[in-house]
Amino acid sequence: MISCREILEKLTDYDLSNDNLPPNSTAIVKLRLPSGEYQNVRVVRVSFVGELGYELHIPKAFCEQVFNAVMDAGAPMGLRNAGYRSLYSLSSEKGYHLWGFDLRSDDTPIEANLGFTCRKTGEYKGKAVIDKQRAEGIYKKLAFFTVEEQIPIWGLETIYRDGEIVGHLRRGEYGYTLQKPIGQGYVRKPNGEKMDDDFLKTGNYEIEIMGRLYKATCHLRSPFDKKNARIQGNYN
Repeated sequence: MISCREILEKLTDYDLSNDNLPPNSTAIVKLRLPSGEYQNVRVVRVSFVGELGYELHIPKAFCEQVFNAVMDAGAPMGLRNAGYRSLYSLSSEKGYHLWGFDLRSDDTPIEANLGFTCRKTGEYKGKAVIDKQRAEGIYKKLAFFTVEEQIPIWGLETIYRDGEIVGHLRRGEYGYTLQKPIGQGYVRKPNGEKMDDDFLKTGNYEIEIMGRLYKATCHLRSPFDKKNARIQGNYN
């Protein structure tokens, strides 16, 4: 398996270990260019795809040189470019959000399983809504759905629970690690009552795809890497 940490370590003496550069941290790192010179690059330990990864923030004048340096260093390990569909698939499988799809301006952090991002003290825009939902409950909640049959899903497919419509997929991808289609969608109770996890965890789910119903499994969170081991670089 290709390790982006091992690739970057070929270009710098900076300590990229978890202890020195943990997830969600950043550092200015000197990277060696193909010319043999060094260029300061901001390395940000974040990942859009749920794997051990980095973002490189590069001065515009040196983008091409840094790109070539990284590609040259990774070539013996099989490094190659990937398109945005790969990023979308991996991020969906990990359970990350995509703005405009499974996360929009009409969704709240509580409904989208992002309540941990909202502090419980101090003031911020929208805090009254968050506090109310925490105290009184919500009427829709984001869930994940996997389909056993190898059928493409793209988003907007209808979600059925026990034969009743309870929502639709906001996005759909193929999970190449799970080896099955995976989608995200918000579920509501048909009777309009407040949502709870017991409702999501029970019942028989189906997804309507091209006019046909396919059996699906509902997950409160993505079934992929629930312990976030891969972000730490642990692939055992």
